[in-house]
Amino acid sequence: MTLLWRGLVATDFLIKAACERRPYEIHKGMTDLIHHQNLKDIENGLESSSFGPALQRCAARLKSIPVRKEQRPMIGIAGDLYTRQHPVANHDLYLKLEAMGCEVWPSPFMVDDVDFSLKHGFDAGIAQLRFSEAASAGLLILRKEIERRKVKKNLGEALPRLREPSSKEILEFVSPYIGRDNNQTLLLNIAKMVDFARRGADGVVNAICFNCMLGTVSEAIAARIRRDYKNIPLPTLIYGTTELSSEKSKLEAFVYQVHQFARKKTRSH
Repeated sequence: MTLLWRGLVATDFLIKAACERRPYEIHKGMTDLIHHQNLKDIENGLESSSFGPALQRCAARLKSIPVRKEQRPMIGIAGDLYTRQHPVANHDLYLKLEAMGCEVWPSPFMVDDVDFSLKHGFDAGIAQLRFSEAASAGLLILRKEIERRKVKKNLGEALPRLREPSSKEILEFVSPYIGRDNNQTLLLNIAKMVDFARRGADGVVNAICFNCMLGTVSEAIAARIRRDYKNIPLPTLIYGTTELSSEKSKLEAFVYQVHQFARKKTRSH
């Protein structure tokens, strides 16, 4: 479980670090090439108990990517766990947005789920006087934070610049929209949309698969989030097994709104 956690945390950081660099790379394709090398190095490092040196090599590769100084609109990607992350499921959404002049800000994959579950279990154990359960959850929280700090230390300056909200912040973000006892995946998705809007994203995508119930509920709540945050562009994009002709026009319309929103925000500052 420790190895799995290290791998999840490292991969999450590496995906975000790649997204921060790829839109600005001088040599096209270099970021993706290095990202694949990094993932392989992580895999081998976990297998051979040389995880720290593997992370340091990953950091050195990321820092070696020459980038342009340029400012682009930032788009947060929320949605269901698989569709928001996997390029096959979302029809290369990240690359399409980057080709349209944007930078992608991805949501975590599983890491926030584990964090929130353990903290919720700890709080519930204390509240219900089940102190042995609370102690177990507390020890797991301590262990995972120690491992996270090790990953951060070895990645050093290559760490992504944008942090994730804490469990306390997540509950604060969702409180105007849904109760804290709702489905955890839904709760975390709503919290992430709010987090993107609060911390300066110029647009947010709720990327879901066809007939996703939680994604559909998220879409309804997203309308309220949009109103609460200056009408930030926040569409729900639904993906199936094949790419529809309407997807391109929807994405182009969204990106146009994002650029308009970003310009308006810049003028107001």
